[in-house]
Order: sequence, then structure tokens, then C-alpha cells
Amino acid sequence: TYTFSMDGSVLAEPDRASLRLWDPWTGETVTKIPTNLGSHGVISFDLVGTHLAISEVYGPKAIVVDLEPKAEVAAVPICPQHGNGYIDPLGDLVGVRAFCDQQPTQFFFDAHTWEPVSSIWPSGGLRGAFSSDGSLFADQYSDGEALFGNLEIHDPATGDVLVTFEGMCEHNFGEGDCAPFPESPFADWAADLDFSPDGRLLAMAGDNSDGFVVWDTSSGQIEAIATAEHKALGPERSRDVEFSPDGSRMVGSFIWAPKELWMWSTEDWQTVASADNELGEPVADNLIFTPDGALLIGTDVAETGTGLIAFLDGEDLSVVGEIEGAHDGGINQLAVSPDGTLLASAGWDGFARVWDIATRTLVQEIPVSNAEDPLVGGVAFVNEGRHLAVSRNATGQVVVFTLDPDELMEIARDRLSRGLTETECAAYAVDPCPGLEEVQ
Repeated sequence: TYTFSMDGSVLAEPDRASLRLWDPWTGETVTKIPTNLGSHGVISFDLVGTHLAISEVYGPKAIVVDLEPKAEVAAVPICPQHGNGYIDPLGDLVGVRAFCDQQPTQFFFDAHTWEPVSSIWPSGGLRGAFSSDGSLFADQYSDGEALFGNLEIHDPATGDVLVTFEGMCEHNFGEGDCAPFPESPFADWAADLDFSPDGRLLAMAGDNSDGFVVWDTSSGQIEAIATAEHKALGPERSRDVEFSPDGSRMVGSFIWAPKELWMWSTEDWQTVASADNELGEPVADNLIFTPDGALLIGTDVAETGTGLIAFLDGEDLSVVGEIEGAHDGGINQLAVSPDGTLLASAGWDGFARVWDIATRTLVQEIPVSNAEDPLVGGVAFVNEGRHLAVSRNATGQVVVFTLDPDELMEIARDRLSRGLTETECAAYAVDPCPGLEEVQ
């Protein structure tokens, strides 16, 4: 049995012990809802499409499914089934990285209204980066097909290019008139970028680099290349790079064997610490400092991960604690709340989870997607930490959930449509029987 919602935007279909909802315009799965019914009979949407009822064929049960997540305050369309989905908030803007039609595009939205502000297309590399004041955004040049080039600084309010850095060649996945790294111009693909807190430096982790290239943002010239004496053969592939909040240190990870994590002083670019593989899985992805710089938090490599979140000392990279199995599979992005008390994780298992950093315990779990490919591509605290933005890749949306109990209560009040009936009050011994206003 197939059933359309009243507005034709959703198609419902029984699927074994679940109910599958489709977008009829794209043919893509929107979500899959477990029903635990032995058989599926008639499916019916309500008039406004927020609830769905389904009965058993060979049994006495029927269930009603609420299709509106109660904590959801906004759903922002990006592009159909976008890949990636990294979310980076800074001040009044939120950046969203999405692979639309297999091409990276960087979108910018107003952090309060989620109205689109600008975009960068085509965009190169895996990730871009905001400067600490939000006035600049760093990205890699691409021609929209297979050509990659130098890093560029954009005005996120307009998407316009302000500065082009030197040091990299134009190349087609490594093929071009290029010099071998670290000679210039070299061929590379930006796996991660990060500005120093004062905006003076920009660092890149490159997919083809056995080191981390650091540019002076005022001149566009390379200032340093941070390298390390590996414990085995050189990896030739750096993954993540992050400056400490005070700008005195920079950490970077390598993900080719051996998987390693290193820290450098930004004064002389000498190594000051490194991390061994104490936890059995390499801490090489999603590196992020707490606001005070006391902790560095990271995960195992997303594509092959086991859901490990590691908490390291922000000075010497020693292991302070861990969360094993934080997700069923890899973790695509981490975010720390502005006050440094909470950690959010976006999993390949369709969940976004919020953790208490001090105790490393689960505070909140948000089911984002149970589609066949449930990847939650990105996560970020926005609006002073009151909201959590997540990328629901299967539907091509960024969905915003409230973490504010008062706002959640207000949402619940607004969605109430009636008080209790006399029959309900009699059944549950409620006296006096409350109307809508009293229930709200």
C-alpha cells in the first residue's frame, strides 16, 4: 500500500517491520520508521501531514507516528542528498560545506534567521575556515571540474575573492606543471584549513603533503612548513590542523601509516609534543581545542572509525580520557559549546549526540536520520549555544534543534491543539477538567 500526504510532498510505503517515507519528486528516502507491527494495513496521513496512522492486517493494533521532531526549530534546504555537510559558525554567519552534484560548494547563512547570505562555487578542498573575527573565509580554488589551485581568501558576506595565496600550482588531481613538495609551486588538495586566533597565519593540512604549510595572511607568502620526524616511514598525507586558542601552539595529524599526532610551537615551528597510539585507534580526525586550551579533543579517522572520542592534554597531548563507541561507526565532526562544557558529535549512524566534557557522559541524543545512508555530515552549536545545527545529508538539509528547555516548553505549548475531553478527564480522574489554556 502506498499513500501520499495531503500536499503530495511525502509518499509512505510499508517495508517489513518499518515504514519508509519517500520524497516523490526525487525518489529518495526521507526516513525509515520502525513500527514493530506484524503486518501493515491502511496508512493514513492527517490533514496537515504532521501525523501518520497505520494499522495491522492480522492483528488488533494500530499506531500513530508524530512526524514533527519536537525540538526542531528550523530545517534549511541545501541541495538534494548533499555530501560532506561540515558546519562552521562564526558570529552572525554559519558556513555549510556541501557536495552538490559532486562539486563542493560553500554556503553562508545568517545565524539567526538562516536566510542565505552568499556562496562560493566552485569550491576546492574538503574544508574551508573562518578567521576568528568572521570577516574572512579561506578556501581552495577550483574550476568546478578537476582543476585545483592556490588558496584564496573570500569575503563571506559576498563570496568575493580578496587575496590569492602563492605556493601551489594548478593541477588535475596531482597532474600538472608542479614541483615536488615542499618545493613551490606544489600540487595539493586542502583537507583542512585553520586561521591562527589573531588572523595573521593560515595553516593547511594537505592530502598530498608530508607536513603542514603555514601562510602569512597579509603577504600571501609561505611563512613555514611544519614537519615531523616520523616514527616509521613518512605518511605523506596530513589530515587535520588546529591552532591553540592562544595561538602559541599548532597541532596536526597524519593519517597514512603510521597515524600520528604532533604539536609545534608557532614561535620557531619546532615540535614540542607528539601522541602515541595509546588507545588502540589513532586520534587523527576532527581535532578541536576547548576554549581555554586545556584539552584537545579528537576522533579516530571518520571513514574507518569505531566511534572513539579522545580527550588529550592541550599542552603535552597525553591521554586524559576517552569515550569508546560514542557512535556506531565513524564520527564526521565535533563541536564544543561556547562555554566549553558540552561536546557535540555527528555520527555516520544517523545520530547527533551531546556530551558533558567534564564527566564524558551522554547528555542528549538526537535521532537525525534513519535513511539507508544516515550520515550526519556536520554539527555545530549556534546562537550562543542555545541551538544545535546538524546536517541531515539524506534530505539535503541543515536541521536546527533547540537545547534550551524554556524554548522547548514554548514549542510544546504552541503545538497543543486542545485541552482534555470530559471522557479523558473521567478516565484519568482529572478534576477540574483543563481546557487548552490550562494545559498550555
